[in-house]
This record gives sequence, structure tokens and C-alpha cells, in this order.
Amino acid sequence: DPLGRDVLSRVLHGSRISLAVGFVSVGIAAAIGVLLGAAAGFHGGTVDNIVMRLVDLMLVFPRFFLLLAVLAFLKPSIWTIMTVIGLHLGTLLGGTVLVGTIFIGVNLFCDFLYKVFDPRLRTA
Repeated sequence: DPLGRDVLSRVLHGSRISLAVGFVSVGIAAAIGVLLGAAAGFHGGTVDNIVMRLVDLMLVFPRFFLLLAVLAFLKPSIWTIMTVIGLHLGTLLGGTVLVGTIFIGVNLFCDFLYKVFDPRLRTA
């Protein structure tokens, strides 16, 4: 700027809170999403239904209004905001991981079936 101050360092200093919210929220979302999706994809059945209904429930609520509703009942803090965003994103990511887990399982099963039942692939 015209007074000789470093603009980049001032922008980085001002973005500390935003970066912290982003990184912590994504970390919470990744942990929850991978655990939920992998468990649902591995076990299937009832666990799969419960996780998918949880994902459907989170798709109903827009993130902003969910955040406002939770902040109205809990103490407003930066940690509450990060947790709510992480939980909301985590359930959505859980559905994606679930589909990926099922896809990998189906492909491995199909490879197994081809190798077992295709006479051209047998060596003995």
C-alpha cells in the first residue's frame, strides 16, 4: 500500500481464523465421513440403511440454517462452528465413501468370479 506496509502479510494474518475453520472442519468431516462410509459399505444391510438415512437427513438442512439453529441453542464459539460444519460435511462425505466402498467390493467380487468361473483363466 502507499504507506509501505506489506499487504500479503496483513492478508495472511487476517485469514488465520478462516483457514483454521476450513482445515479443522475438513479434518472432522474426513474422519467422520471415512468411518461412517467404510463401516456402512463393509457391513451393509441395517448399517447401510442407517447411514444413508443420516445422509438424507443432512441433505434436507441447508448448512447455514443448521449452523444458526445450533448456535441458538449452544454457546456461540468458533469451535461450535467448526464442529457443526464438520459434522454436516462428514455425513455427506460418508455417503460418497459408502458408494466407493461398495464399488470396490463389487469390482473385487466380480474379479474373483471371473477368475474362478472363466475356464480360459485357469492354469490347471
